[in-house]
Amino acid sequence: MTREQRSRTGSLKVKDEIHASEDSHIQVEECCSADEVTIMLTQAFCARGHNLIQAGNSEFDGQPGIRLRICCEGETGEVTLSPIHGDHRKQTHIGSPPTPGKRISVRCPQCDEELPISGECAAGDGGMLRVLYLSQRLDEGHAALVCDIWGCPYSKVVDEWSLLSEVILQEMGAK
Repeated sequence: MTREQRSRTGSLKVKDEIHASEDSHIQVEECCSADEVTIMLTQAFCARGHNLIQAGNSEFDGQPGIRLRICCEGETGEVTLSPIHGDHRKQTHIGSPPTPGKRISVRCPQCDEELPISGECAAGDGGMLRVLYLSQRLDEGHAALVCDIWGCPYSKVVDEWSLLSEVILQEMGAK
C-alpha cells in the first residue's frame, strides 16, 4: 500500500490507574463505562512559560483549546488543538492549511519560540515530538508530546515521568 493509499488514525490507550499530579492540572473523568476515561489538558506552556490554553481560545466541548502558531510552505497562521487527549479535532486559522504529511514549525503564539523537541515520533515518517509543558516547572516529567508532521495523530501525555496515555497508530487503507 502506498503512502497515497493510506492514512493514519489513532486510538487512545490509557494507563490502567490514572492519578494526575496537582502540578499538571490534568482533569481525568470517567466516561460511559469504568474502563473509559477522558484526559483533559487544562494548561500547557511553551519553554518561556506562556500558557497556550486560555479563555478566548477556540473551544472544544466547552473547554478552551491549545493555541499554537504554525509555519509551513511559506504560510504562517495558527491552529487550536482540542485539549482532550485522543480527540483529533482542530481549528486552523491559516490561508491554506498544510498538506498532510508535511513537517510544520510549531511555535508559541505569544513569543514565537519554537516548541522544544523531545525525540522522534513513533510513526516513522521523520516527525519529531514537540513538548507542551503541563506544569509551570517546565520539565518533560509533566508534558504532552505532539508530532510536527501535519495530520500525524501520534501524541502522548506524561505526568510525573509516567506515561498516562498515548495514541496508538493504526494504518487505514483507501477503499
